[in-house]
Amino acid sequence: MKKFIDWEMNLSQELDQYLGKFPCEIDEEMYNYFMDVVQPRYLDAGILQVGESSYEIAGTYYYLTFIEDDNKFWYLGTLPEFKQ
Repeated sequence: MKKFIDWEMNLSQELDQYLGKFPCEIDEEMYNYFMDVVQPRYLDAGILQVGESSYEIAGTYYYLTFIEDDNKFWYLGTLPEFKQ
């Protein structure tokens, strides 16, 4: 499990490098950080997409994506935009 405190202690490391392969289990503090500090692009049923798009392919935008399921928190990688 990747913890927010560990990432915060080494902010020089890019988030995607710190989280590595996905899906990656993260702690609740990291999930809450992205939900509270970074503007949500999509939030529904525990699925959270945040920030500005990481990139765009053929008119589809991709965002950092997280999910909460049964009190476990996961980073899912950069996924296409979910629609409200």
